[in-house]
Amino acid sequence: GLHVGGLGCAFGRTRLLAMRSHWRDYVVVGFFMAAAPFALFAYAERSITAGLGSIINATTPLWTAIILAAWVRRAPTPRRIAAIVVGFAGVGVIVGLEGLQLAPDALAGVMAATVGAASYGVALTYIRRRMAPQSPLQLALGQLIAASIMLSPFALLAAGDAVPTRESLLAVLGLGLFSTAIAWPILFRLNQEVGPMATSTVTFLNPVFGALWGTLFLAETISPTFLVGALLVAVSLLLIF
Repeated sequence: GLHVGGLGCAFGRTRLLAMRSHWRDYVVVGFFMAAAPFALFAYAERSITAGLGSIINATTPLWTAIILAAWVRRAPTPRRIAAIVVGFAGVGVIVGLEGLQLAPDALAGVMAATVGAASYGVALTYIRRRMAPQSPLQLALGQLIAASIMLSPFALLAAGDAVPTRESLLAVLGLGLFSTAIAWPILFRLNQEVGPMATSTVTFLNPVFGALWGTLFLAETISPTFLVGALLVAVSLLLIF
């Protein structure tokens, strides 16, 4: 038992040393995969609906296609160009006809969510091109540590205004457990095996569940305009491959 425990400790130290040698990569991924999009979407959801936020998040594959094409210096295919145009048209329909009426600062929220969606594309492409050999669990841990360090000063500055409730603590726990601790090692495994384009398409499910949860728990409505825009985004996502 002691021998096995010793081996486990040695293995853990080896992983930590390996992570420390790649700390710059973890800072980059931590910023684009967690610190930036988490903060941007949290800001955006103060002025836009959960359904609209999920639609914008679903444009991640479109941004990934653009970023990947720029990274490898290869022009996207006509099919992908069509997908990008149709996808952004879908978001434009929702935002132009419905989204900007949600709150006075809705435009800022839409822009923040859009930058957050693009940020995921940067991170997935960077991981695939620079950090592919590392294990999914190691990637998840390293970039979350880096993101936590980056966000800590801002959290401390805002701590005086925060009044945690039981519901908010449960929400944070749920997001941390289901949306991060369980989901991200699986996401990074997919990225390792099938690449950033295919991996980014997990956001296909976001509009469905975003609109569903918004309707069930937040009394949000699903308008015909929203459905038209969502349909255009769905078509663009089918064209992206």
